[in-house]
Amino acid sequence: MLHWNFSASSGWSLAGSRDEISIEAPLAHERDAVIQRGEPIVFFRSFEGVKQKDSYFEVNQRIAHILGLHSLEDRNAWCTLSRHGDIDHIVEIGQSEGRGADRLSVVTMRRSELAYYAGASDQLLLRMFDFTRFRSKDMFMWKDDRTSHAIGSNTSIFGNLTICGNGGSYSRGVQILDLGIHKSDVLRRMMSFGGDDGVKQYVLFIAHDWRHDTIREFSCDPEQLANYFVPSQHPFETSPAFFRPEVLSKYKADSEKYTIEYRSISCRGAWHLRSFGINEAGQVHAYLCYLGELPYEEQLHWKQFNEPPKAGLSKSVITSDFKGEFCDEYDPFPSLKQRLQQLDERRVDWWRLNSPLKKGVSCRGRGELPKLGLAVGNGESASCGRCE
Repeated sequence: MLHWNFSASSGWSLAGSRDEISIEAPLAHERDAVIQRGEPIVFFRSFEGVKQKDSYFEVNQRIAHILGLHSLEDRNAWCTLSRHGDIDHIVEIGQSEGRGADRLSVVTMRRSELAYYAGASDQLLLRMFDFTRFRSKDMFMWKDDRTSHAIGSNTSIFGNLTICGNGGSYSRGVQILDLGIHKSDVLRRMMSFGGDDGVKQYVLFIAHDWRHDTIREFSCDPEQLANYFVPSQHPFETSPAFFRPEVLSKYKADSEKYTIEYRSISCRGAWHLRSFGINEAGQVHAYLCYLGELPYEEQLHWKQFNEPPKAGLSKSVITSDFKGEFCDEYDPFPSLKQRLQQLDERRVDWWRLNSPLKKGVSCRGRGELPKLGLAVGNGESASCGRCE
């Protein structure tokens, strides 16, 4: 392994002779058979046709696909969505000023993500190093009086250091790291679907246990809830918890990250609250079983707005969820959305839809609604006072 000859600029290539053509892997020319079977993590590439692309880095596509990474040039990083729906930097590039040999580039990758991939692919991390040091005032040429000796711990670091008189030295070697996590941990993360890693935590909510006609705190842990078909003393999983309307303000304020549908809320690539409703007292209510599907931190957000019920469930929720019937109660909200869409499609002079319907916010907690505006003379817009 000490005779490695790999650089970040080595990539896939074509090899041909008079009789055949083949595709060669980046490490195909390595002398060591173990290194030949490896795969680079990062590739250094250059393209003279575009000034901004005179040199740049790429992450191994297999690694990027497995970890769900995407290149965001404005962030100079490869990113994914965290379990909370935030853009998370996994691989980052740091570069100093200058061009060519004067530019220093550092590519860093989060260790936990690399460990996840190493565990899934059953591989070790092999890190090569090559250092050259010299005193510029004393060093004019490499001298013949050189002494070499092995360096490293003989367990993970292996290499050779060569000293040339008093003027300089150079060293080459490898570091072998077994940072892969166990296959059981890989499987647990796969099955979590971006949710809580390890043991999931659950919050206690004030809820109406209509099975025992009791209002008190209950856990949203599915192990402590029951359904209609299994004999149990636990409350039904459809026991509703009630919240102040402000619980939705966080989701209304960031329509890029959260989508509020008529009776559900989703966070991009992270979680989904399957159902909620609003009763006559203006309280938001949701079933314990659906609250338990949220990440623990999101449960804590709902917890701070939890309160005893001031009214029962909304009529539409009772009709659809418990009677299993189509709710024919007139709701002006869908009609309003349709009329707004028609105005936007007609491109009338006095109307402008400032944001798409699918990424709107809600009006008085009812559900999804776009930001509205009337076009006025100075080019500004006057928004609906009810809409946040």
